[in-house]
Amino acid sequence: MPIVTLTTDFGHSDIYSGRFKGHILSLNKDVNIIDITHQIPPYNVAIGAYSLKYTFSSFPKGTIHIIRVDEKDLDKSRLLIAFCKGHFFIAPDNGLLPLALGHNMDWVRVVDLVKLGVYSANETYSKLLSHILNNEYLDYSEESKDYIVKTEWVAIKEADSIIGMVVLVDYFGNLLTNIHFKDIKPYIERYNDITIIYRHNENIKGLVTSYDDVKNGEAMCRINDLGFLEIAVNRGSAASYLGIKFGHQVKILFE
Repeated sequence: MPIVTLTTDFGHSDIYSGRFKGHILSLNKDVNIIDITHQIPPYNVAIGAYSLKYTFSSFPKGTIHIIRVDEKDLDKSRLLIAFCKGHFFIAPDNGLLPLALGHNMDWVRVVDLVKLGVYSANETYSKLLSHILNNEYLDYSEESKDYIVKTEWVAIKEADSIIGMVVLVDYFGNLLTNIHFKDIKPYIERYNDITIIYRHNENIKGLVTSYDDVKNGEAMCRINDLGFLEIAVNRGSAASYLGIKFGHQVKILFE
């Protein structure tokens, strides 16, 4: 049974995600729909990309991933199909796919919405899914390199520091940044001390391995399971306790 994942900013308080699933199943009865999340903050392409980037490879090759974040009326925007590492992706042309998948995409195709011949967004995505499942998508799209690209993931590396940003605040209030351990490693081979600076020069000294390496209610920094710098509070919300939100700057100073 083909697997289809959904990542949206629809939320769970309304009927939008349920109606969309109904449209999908009406045209594609034999698919297994998996919800990645419908809790992407409205219009937040960066968090949508982060969620996709670190989930899609957990699924088997051949999975089709539908991402509906910050989508506009189809008559005023474009819809993309992409293929990367054995997976298909359907998403608006708003920079999310390049941000999530980088240069690893095998190809990107722009959907011919006129030829597809549908009108509502739910019908359009559902019908396009049918064409991918039936290997007919080439008839309704053309390859393109002219798509929107965003570069929010790039951390700035200076002589004795790295400047990044918070790209995700998770359910627990942990703050995930775009600074990866591969960015940090060359510095810690040359310097002894690490200071993580946030807000108005407030700071946390050093890195720990586990939340329990500090006392309850104490702030700490660690490299998370995805390899990124994370700011957290043991048994608490770093977002609330430290007053940090999505997009706030984080700087690592090496001495």
